[in-house]
Amino acid sequence: MLSAGISLLFANAEEYYENPFFWIKMCLLLMILIHYGAFRRSVYRNTKAIDRAPQIPKNARIAAILSLVLWTGVLLAGRAIGYYEAPNQGPPAHVR
Repeated sequence: MLSAGISLLFANAEEYYENPFFWIKMCLLLMILIHYGAFRRSVYRNTKAIDRAPQIPKNARIAAILSLVLWTGVLLAGRAIGYYEAPNQGPPAHVR
């Protein structure tokens, strides 16, 4: 996923720079990194204890819901990138 995404970015960097869905996707990916950092100790490195608990702890439920929402957002923003058309701004300045 990472290598394909980087390859696509370098192939169309100029187009992606103006695409709001690209920036939404990048912000969501940043939020996923923050999410992992916030829940790493309490949830992701503590899965055995969570599995043995009689009830799923609240922080694990919050982490799961956030993860699903963030990754779904990345998926939807990624799909929307291809459907965005920048408004026509006329010919480039060097052609005028």
